[in-house]
Amino acid sequence: MTAKALLDKNPTPTDAQIRQGMANTLCRCMTYYRIQSAIKRASKTIASSKTIATAARVESEVIA
Repeated sequence: MTAKALLDKNPTPTDAQIRQGMANTLCRCMTYYRIQSAIKRASKTIASSKTIATAARVESEVIA
C-alpha cells in the first residue's frame, strides 16, 4: 500500500525518492533492491498504460 501511495503521489520516482518513501516500511535486508526494482517497473507500466489510454482517447475523438 505504501508503494501504491508513493506512485499515486509521484508516478515517476527516482531511486532516492523510492528509498525515502519506503524508509519507514522496509528493512534494509538483501531483498530491498528487489522491492525498489519492482516499484520502478510498476512506475514504467503505469506510465505506459497512461500513454496507451491517452492515445486511444485521442484516436476515438478524431474518429468521432
